[in-house]
Amino acid sequence: MNPTKTTCTDNIPAKALKIAAPHISTVLAKKFNLSYSTDHFFSSLKVGKVTPIFKGGSKTERDNYRPISVLPCISKITESFANNAPTNFAHEAGMIKQHQFAFVKHSSTIVALIKAVDSWKMAIDNTEKVVCAFLNLRKAFDTINHNILLQQLSKNVYGKEYERFRSYLSERSQYVCCRRLQWS
Repeated sequence: MNPTKTTCTDNIPAKALKIAAPHISTVLAKKFNLSYSTDHFFSSLKVGKVTPIFKGGSKTERDNYRPISVLPCISKITESFANNAPTNFAHEAGMIKQHQFAFVKHSSTIVALIKAVDSWKMAIDNTEKVVCAFLNLRKAFDTINHNILLQQLSKNVYGKEYERFRSYLSERSQYVCCRRLQWS
């Protein structure tokens, strides 16, 4: 967890959690284990604070802002634990492919871009043509229908594991936090 990141609905900075970790880890472990054993993701951990971040251009244009949703720090810790088992399973089962960059340790979109540019340069050096298609998936996660996602998950994920996903994706809430615009 990055201690310089902003706080969310719980107003607990990541830095404070890191400092307090030796003293609160037992209580948090009990809370995480209760969540895991009951297949219920606590509602207080599903509240997102959405902040519009200015990306450039005219400050009066709505499309020049990108909404950033921040969850409580403790939620991120819970998600990290919940993500470990499926990710490890996917690796062990050979479901993570060589050219996949999501869900791979020490990988990112930057690594993907570096590999793509490197392969383009190599192709150009070999007098081959390079053809690319770029997709703007900026709002893909925001627009995904959780019911459809759960329906697709139910084909391969069963029992308690499915219930954990269902609990995590259902009854989520958010609020918007805006600063006043400075008109120049």
